[in-house]
Amino acid sequence: MKANIFLRAAVLLLLTGGFYSCAEKEKSNDSEEPLNIVLYDKPLDVIQSHIQGKWKFLYLLSCGYWCEKFIDTDDAYMILTPSRIITGNRDGVAMDSQIIWEYNYRTSSYVFKHDRMPDFAEYAFINEIRNDTLTFSYGVFGSNIGATLFYSKY
Repeated sequence: MKANIFLRAAVLLLLTGGFYSCAEKEKSNDSEEPLNIVLYDKPLDVIQSHIQGKWKFLYLLSCGYWCEKFIDTDDAYMILTPSRIITGNRDGVAMDSQIIWEYNYRTSSYVFKHDRMPDFAEYAFINEIRNDTLTFSYGVFGSNIGATLFYSKY
């Protein structure tokens, strides 16, 4: 009788462990790995395909003689298509501009410009997506003056 109870308990334990194992395997297949890709050295079509969509602004790191970090408090966002950049916040759209892409031989990468570039900036370029966070920078060629913006995917 004790052997019968022990056998049933062992079978139940094996089945429970098997179900748990299958559930964990299914759960791990459903969760996506964070996207990590360097983009500044990629062809334009690869850059454009990875940046399309709506992005939530996280913060801006601005460097010149010193660096400052500005954190979002207004629910700012950016929508990128291959040819447009749209930014806004909870109050509405702040900018809707055409993107002009060009290959820059100094940096061996694609850079872009738009109508509403910051006054100090000569160009903007897409850096990378690391842990699902897009970074792109405004800058001046041959200088350490610039600003890098950090966005997460909506």
